[in-house]
Amino acid sequence: MEVPPTSSANRTVVPHTLCRWCRRFVLNLQSDLDDATENGQRFYSHFDDIRKLIQGAQEFQCHLCSILLVNLEERNESTGVDAIIEKTKTTNLIPSNRVLITYLQETPKYSKHPWKAFNICVGTTKADGSEPLEIAALAHLMHNLEGELEYETPKPQSKFLDIARTRLSAWTHSYEHMQLVKAWLAACITRHESCRPRPGLRKPTRLLEISGDGDMIKLVPGAASPRANYAALSYCWGQVPQLMLLRSNYSNFESGLPVSSLTMVAQDAIIVCRALAIRYLWIDAMCIVQGEDGDFKQEAARMEDVYAGSLVTLVAAAARDTTEHFLKERNPLPWMDCPLYFGDSHCYRTYVEGRVFCEYGKNIPGFFALDARGWCFQERLLSPRSLYFGSNGLHWECRGGLGCEYYPKVAAKHGALDDGLHAQNALKNTYVAINELDSDLTDPMVSFRFRELWGVVLERYFDTNLSFEKDRLVAMVGLARSLEHKFEIQASYGLWLAFLLDELLWSVDTVSNDTTRNLDIAPSWSWVNLRDCKIFCSNTLHKGEIGEEHRLVDSMSADVVEPPKATDFTASMTGDFSKRQKQDDLSDVVRLRGRLRRCVKRCTKAKRSGASVIFLDPFEYPEEKTRNAAVCRLDQATQHDQNLYCFLVRREYRTDIERTSTSHENSHVDTIWDHGLVLTRTDEGTYGYRRVGFFTDEPDARELQHVYASGGRGDDLMYLFPGLREDSKVEIAII
Repeated sequence: MEVPPTSSANRTVVPHTLCRWCRRFVLNLQSDLDDATENGQRFYSHFDDIRKLIQGAQEFQCHLCSILLVNLEERNESTGVDAIIEKTKTTNLIPSNRVLITYLQETPKYSKHPWKAFNICVGTTKADGSEPLEIAALAHLMHNLEGELEYETPKPQSKFLDIARTRLSAWTHSYEHMQLVKAWLAACITRHESCRPRPGLRKPTRLLEISGDGDMIKLVPGAASPRANYAALSYCWGQVPQLMLLRSNYSNFESGLPVSSLTMVAQDAIIVCRALAIRYLWIDAMCIVQGEDGDFKQEAARMEDVYAGSLVTLVAAAARDTTEHFLKERNPLPWMDCPLYFGDSHCYRTYVEGRVFCEYGKNIPGFFALDARGWCFQERLLSPRSLYFGSNGLHWECRGGLGCEYYPKVAAKHGALDDGLHAQNALKNTYVAINELDSDLTDPMVSFRFRELWGVVLERYFDTNLSFEKDRLVAMVGLARSLEHKFEIQASYGLWLAFLLDELLWSVDTVSNDTTRNLDIAPSWSWVNLRDCKIFCSNTLHKGEIGEEHRLVDSMSADVVEPPKATDFTASMTGDFSKRQKQDDLSDVVRLRGRLRRCVKRCTKAKRSGASVIFLDPFEYPEEKTRNAAVCRLDQATQHDQNLYCFLVRREYRTDIERTSTSHENSHVDTIWDHGLVLTRTDEGTYGYRRVGFFTDEPDARELQHVYASGGRGDDLMYLFPGLREDSKVEIAII
């Protein structure tokens, strides 16, 4: 069954062709550009009406109109003919009584001989020219004055676009597209060591077997085909009902189901699998038994097996839910350079640059709407290869590099993609880096690197959203279960107990402080409890560890009197922790022994940015006295000004790693860092505390060295926790 999702899906377009309005424009433009005069602007009558531009792009498939139309859609924040025309009526932005005049504005930075560059602007004005121009669409025109140099492509063009110069498919599942995907797969399998599945992965419990003609699928045990490749599907469920595997219909799935009865997303996934000669497919809704009597909890813990063991993950980035196809009809012309005329050598002398296909923040892996879903986070992280089907075209992302149909060569970096896409690709390599670590966490460098990589995972995970926040832990259980087995560690509400003190030192980005919400589904000391924010992890140094810039000279830490109980990542977060204020209810507390001090919040403005900054001073400290206050990051905007407490979790004495290895200089302290928690007392009684924030303090190291050298204890220094007196420790419980 290989039928296009729409009747017009086999439509093709011809590149480099122009409508009659653009041909007239080019005819006038050619004589002016051949003339060496240096005019600042040149004006040309282009379209009589905005509808002519839309018609040129969509009906006549004009290459130049297509480039301009994409810009017009973006400026109007609308897509499609009807939407644009309707918006122009309501906003009066481009009324139909205006004509579109094209003018060229020379851009000096590109004007060096032999190339000249212009901003080509389609602007609107009244027919009599009585009103100033308003830019409606914009493109970039490159002009070679000599016509002798080789054509310098400003960005790489796809080979299959060059080969298909006479016809380009408007469907993202054309023969050319699938040939390109096969080439990506073959190159990755043969060249990328990091993309190969790690030993020990098991086949999924169940797979969907696609019949030879593609008309039927049936549920089969994954172990029945141990060597067969399979694809996994990453998609958005949405709010619409879909066909799911249940205990009641299990036998029907085993007997076989017609593909026509499946969701649009599933049908498209089967089309792609057949084109790539992949016989098996894994879809969560159809391979995990759903419902109260299902096996979701057990299967969720096996997501590493499913996604890390797949040949490729098909990412339905162009579908908002299962009722939409992700194989799309699109116009490929806006993303290609449009030559306007040729020199004698048939090199492009003048061309309009196509729009950047991979626009940062809009149309690249990591920035699709699907990538913002918490459930898709681990799917992307665990998968060795992800094939994105976007509205405008294909993207390839694997641990070895990146590519798309317009930048087909898979590489770790390539040109215009470096800014956004290369940074996003680091997520897959984070998984590789974790698996390459030795399992011995007693090794200082292994321990430090593990905490560092886990911090990267959490920070990126908080960029995503979940429909049900109780799923905050289970949505990443596949990776977590892998780490539990590899390193033989346990977690409590998402914090690894082996590094509990460091794990407690997460903080909320101050920019998102006002939007952060407390879910009250976990203890206050766990990041699971928050949403609508971004968190950062504070990875302190321990004995034998070396950071990027510093080496540890000495340190002190609070004592863990009693850690909280271990919890499974598949545990449902539904507890009402606001009611746990009596001692006999406290089963999920962290009991610590260390230095506690009452403090007061003082707000100020940063000198350069003007942003609000929160500092903490000892409560009894004179307000008029100046000191190097501790910097505070509150988990939420709070009114607590006089009821805050600081608990010192870690103090580090650091030296610059560039210093020589002499014993004298190794003992020198360049920086002292204090890291701790900001707390409030519980509402009832005086037994426990709740976390409300994080603080760091950097006392003056030189002043402290001077005090120690003179035999002092540092009690007179102006910072939050002076001195190291053992008798200043107290025991607290954080709820």
